[in-house]
Amino acid sequence: MANRSNYYPRTLRLQSWEVQNVFTESFFRDGKIKGKNIVFSFTTGAPAEIYSHDGLLKHTVEELTLAISSIALYTGMNKLGYVVSNDMNFCIKEHGNERLQEVLKKAEKHADKIIELVK
Repeated sequence: MANRSNYYPRTLRLQSWEVQNVFTESFFRDGKIKGKNIVFSFTTGAPAEIYSHDGLLKHTVEELTLAISSIALYTGMNKLGYVVSNDMNFCIKEHGNERLQEVLKKAEKHADKIIELVK
C-alpha cells in the first residue's frame, strides 16, 4: 500500500487549490458555474474494499469527497454522479504487460461510464 503520509498532504493541497482557485467567491457569485454539470471521477490504486465502512478507511469514496461535492452543490452545479474505479495500480516491472492491459480495460470502462452520465 502507498505511503499514506504522502497521500493526505497532497489531498489537502488539492483541496486548497480547488477552493481557492476554482470555487472562488467571485467565480460562483457571478453565476459562471451555476447550472454546469459535474461528474466526480476517481480512480484508486487500492481495492474497493478499502473504501467501505468495514474497510481500512471506514468511509466510501463519496463520503471522503463530501466537502468538494457540497461546494459544487452550493455553487449551483448539477451533480450527475460518481464514477469510481478501484484497483487501478500496476508496475510494469512487478506486474508485467498483462496487468497493464487489465488496467487499460478498466480505464476504458471508466471513461464509458463518464460518457453515459454526461449524455
